[in-house]
Amino acid sequence: NYDARGTYATDLFTAEATRLIRTHNTTDPLFLVLTHLAPHTGNEDDPLQAPADEIAKFAHIKDPKRRTLAAMISRVDVSVGLVYDTLRERKMLDNTIILFYADNGAPTVGIHANSGSNYPLRGQKSSPWEGAVRGAALLWSPLLARKGYVSEQWIHVSDWLPTLARAAGIRSIPPRDSAIDGHDQWAALRSGATTVEPIRSIVMNNAEDTCHFSSYVKHGWKYVNGTCSDGEYDGWLGDLVMPDQAEVQLSDGDYYKHLTIPGSIGAALNLSREQVEKLRHEATLKCSPHSPDDIPCNPLVAPCLFNLHEDPCERNNQAAKHPVLLTTLQAEVLYYRLRSAKPRNQPPDSRSDPAGFNYTWTWWVDELQERKTAADIALVSLVAEVVLVLFAVGLALKLCWCYCRPKVISSSTTKETT
Repeated sequence: NYDARGTYATDLFTAEATRLIRTHNTTDPLFLVLTHLAPHTGNEDDPLQAPADEIAKFAHIKDPKRRTLAAMISRVDVSVGLVYDTLRERKMLDNTIILFYADNGAPTVGIHANSGSNYPLRGQKSSPWEGAVRGAALLWSPLLARKGYVSEQWIHVSDWLPTLARAAGIRSIPPRDSAIDGHDQWAALRSGATTVEPIRSIVMNNAEDTCHFSSYVKHGWKYVNGTCSDGEYDGWLGDLVMPDQAEVQLSDGDYYKHLTIPGSIGAALNLSREQVEKLRHEATLKCSPHSPDDIPCNPLVAPCLFNLHEDPCERNNQAAKHPVLLTTLQAEVLYYRLRSAKPRNQPPDSRSDPAGFNYTWTWWVDELQERKTAADIALVSLVAEVVLVLFAVGLALKLCWCYCRPKVISSSTTKETT
């Protein structure tokens, strides 16, 4: 859509999502995935972008990068509100589930850094640590029996397929070659019961060969072997504030006022200050401070082991204290690695450069095939035209030879040429 040039991507995607909802036949089911680019960074020369009016709302944030990041996130919040409003206008909310979740931790430093923070968790995106793989999510629906609570269930991204399928009334998902890895967590999430046993006890974060590291959790014990980028992202990032960029500390009243800026989502949730503070308290991750007794971990040297129930910030390496458990988890990682499907990632290909497609990110393999097909058709047409022309020329020459060549008349006594 070249007419959209200059439109903020978040607004463009939101407009298309709301258009789809407005034109949807409400007698049919609707499954809508809205995947925003924000708050990812953009071009290297201007990585963080947001509308000026949105940035102006966060003048109290002194760091210009984090101020723009806040504006990017705020615009996503507006997007969620507009989607909610459109569903309400179409009277679809009573039978709707809204899931909003992050795909990974923020890239605080390094390539495509956006100044986001995963603190006090360790690490960031593209690492084996909790700062990379422990994300936040919100589930909203009138179908939930209990609302306004923080679930302690461990949920892997593969769980959303069977969970949402169950909520939609799909009783079974036929496996292909084997049973799926996801677990149906709908009953636990819907009831919100604190006595429900954990549905998931194993989380395989990573066991592939691209970065050559493994990250695996079982019953709260986490095994880490290897890391990415030579350990550049292995620290506790996102807690660094320069003295000249210290944030203006808002009072509790001002903070709550900023938190409850009038909007669609705020009106829908209709939370009191006490409810907000309760939810924030329940959702806040508490880690003990660094201790001299903590055993450090360097996964580039040897595998590490952490008790996430007691040490969610991965500060105290328990590998030496539990060698049998370490060996057991290591064997399980090997088992999963051997039975897992190989990544379908392909090596870089210069033919995919958008410059070759009018500077458009497109399905370049299909585009090249279509071009080849079109070229083949054009070549066949050209050959056919050449053959036709040659045939026509040949026919004309033959006719000319038949009607225009000299005529010889013979007799027994004379020869005359006319």
